[in-house]
Amino acid sequence: MIAVDDSPYRFPHSADSALDGLDISVDVRSMQIITGVLMMGVVVFMLITLVMNKGAFGTEPDILFFAGAIFAASAFLAHLIVPMVMRRQQVAQIDQTELRDGDAATRLKLLLPVYRGTHMVACAFLEGSAFFNLVGYMTEQFAGSLAIAAFLLLCIAFRFPNEDRIRMWVRRVAEEASLTT
Repeated sequence: MIAVDDSPYRFPHSADSALDGLDISVDVRSMQIITGVLMMGVVVFMLITLVMNKGAFGTEPDILFFAGAIFAASAFLAHLIVPMVMRRQQVAQIDQTELRDGDAATRLKLLLPVYRGTHMVACAFLEGSAFFNLVGYMTEQFAGSLAIAAFLLLCIAFRFPNEDRIRMWVRRVAEEASLTT
């Protein structure tokens, strides 16, 4: 029988986890799996569109390219703004005394669901727009649509969660919350 600590899917603890005593590796792993699946959906569909179009690249953009570019710009802005608004609303609903005076483990426990929700929403904006642009490439064969989808996929990859990133985010949000109260 394999002990939990011997699992090959378990991430090593970050330096902070020893300090705050809270193991978030399971939460981090689930967010990584979901983010990876979102990315793989785009990658697989991108490969399908390339195969269907036989790698052809048209030279003239059509209406779908312009609609996709506008959608991509809107989704890119939305992936920055909407999670920020969500975060502020959700942090405002948390007991500010507990957030301000609690230890690192308490802050992490309070803010981890906020991070998870805002991360998924941000990635969903990017993923939806990437799919739209891939449909545009599939129908028009214009390389610009493919490039936009690749850029959006890269944006999701840059948001890929890890334990240190989440702990830094929690620290920053807790400090921000303590300054506003």
